Amino acid sequence: MGCCESVDQQEAIAAANTEQPFDFLKHTSGLPDCCTAKPDGYKVVAENKTGRLIEMTLKAGDEDPPHDHTKHYMYVVAGGKLQITDYSTGAAGESNTVEMPAGAPPIIPAGPHQVKNVGETDVVIVFVEITGKYTSTPEGLKSPCSTNPECYKSLASDDDWFTGLMEMAPGARDEPHGHRDHLLYVLEGDKLTIHNLGPDMSPLEGDGPPAKLDADIAPGAAMAVPAGHHWVENTGTATCKIIFFEPIK
Repeated sequence: MGCCESVDQQEAIAAANTEQPFDFLKHTSGLPDCCTAKPDGYKVVAENKTGRLIEMTLKAGDEDPPHDHTKHYMYVVAGGKLQITDYSTGAAGESNTVEMPAGAPPIIPAGPHQVKNVGETDVVIVFVEITGKYTSTPEGLKSPCSTNPECYKSLASDDDWFTGLMEMAPGARDEPHGHRDHLLYVLEGDKLTIHNLGPDMSPLEGDGPPAKLDADIAPGAAMAVPAGHHWVENTGTATCKIIFFEPIK
């Protein structure tokens, strides 16, 4: 989706998710979520019942209002220097200045803070905020990190989620594998062909998802991908590089 939903839309999403353990729009700090606090700097680009994928853009010298987060998993698209001020006591507390290099995949605990870009470059970060505990595990799941370690790797993980990177040269393909419901963000690439498979790893038939899907992609594209099995080939002319965020259980 191209912009943040309204507060009413977000509340409706939260209410519809029966597995949601908390209302992520009503943090105990009393501070708003990041998209409500600064809609010109934070936008929801994809979501499912487990989390929402947010693209943050903070221009050099800009800062956001104090806001709160659930636990979130990040990937730095364009790095820089940020000053982060703690608001866990309800008021401005300790500030720390951190370098956020491109490619860094930090995992940030829940809590309120304020961020200022004190560097000379615009910072772009994508991250998933955890909004629920729903997920679906396909029968016989084989992670692409195990079937094709030359194309897939885990950049960061904890007991709940991992941040993965897929990097595939033009003309390459991977082996059949599976995913839980996950969210992805395209860093590079122009076209992929996805071959969807059933639980027995045979091509899909009948109604439902197509057995073969040609997908035009571009940097900045984002989507929520349902659980299932497939194999992927890079049918474009550029190396495909995709960040994905996926539950571990």
